[in-house]
Amino acid sequence: MEKVDIKKIKPAKNYSNALFETAKELGRNEKVLNELEYIVDLISKNDHLKEFLNNPVISKDDKKSVLSQVFDGILSDITTDFLLLLNDNSRLDLLEAVLVQYTKKMDEELNIERPNVISAVELSDDYKNTIIQKLESKLNSKVLPRFEVEPSIIGGLIIEVKDKTIDFSLNTKFKNMSKQLIKG
Repeated sequence: MEKVDIKKIKPAKNYSNALFETAKELGRNEKVLNELEYIVDLISKNDHLKEFLNNPVISKDDKKSVLSQVFDGILSDITTDFLLLLNDNSRLDLLEAVLVQYTKKMDEELNIERPNVISAVELSDDYKNTIIQKLESKLNSKVLPRFEVEPSIIGGLIIEVKDKTIDFSLNTKFKNMSKQLIKG
């Protein structure tokens, strides 16, 4: 998923909140989330569809027709109506941002954290599980981390959760030692 344009966050949050509350009333939050993920994934993998939907010259009716053909029988009524609403309001460009905001809302509701865990090498499953357990204990939340490999950190870990970064990397330790030696 691409980085979300900051100008899209507020309107995406408004659309997302409305969709979330509607889905919650009907007990369909998880289904709607899965469908949003499916839509965003499908559009992102199909350049022709993406260009077509984002083309301002193409009429809303033509886009509606294509959306109906592509997603008919696949999506629930809630998600279909939402997709058509975005089309009617010329806001299909918000789909990825809506997904991001919807996921955040679901995570809040279910007390889930999604930290990034960066290591220099691929971690074993046992080590990943240990990290997950420790993070769950510290955060008092269910943790669904995204593990990344970044050889430039040399060793150790960098953990990014919410607005915080905890840097245990050897690269940072070497830089700090170098600064101390220079000052020293």
